Amino acid sequence: MSRLLADQPSTPASRIRFWVDYVVRHGGSSHLRSEPARRLNWFQYWSLDVAVCLLATLALIGFSVYRLLRVAVSVVAGAALKAVRVSQ
Repeated sequence: MSRLLADQPSTPASRIRFWVDYVVRHGGSSHLRSEPARRLNWFQYWSLDVAVCLLATLALIGFSVYRLLRVAVSVVAGAALKAVRVSQ
């Protein structure tokens, strides 16, 4: 295996030529494929599980900020109404 991977030329054009010849010479490149990556579900392959987790976290943070601001505004508005009622 070490001999197969160490057999590389130096220039990009010859490297392309080498890898095409390498795949033909060894009957494919199955030993270069990542076996765990081939067993992923489609939603894991496209990282949709990560995207859903991030979106859920952002939605939770956004909802929390909205609720906090709403409570803060109602407290300030309530204090202002009390001040107006007391002065009348």
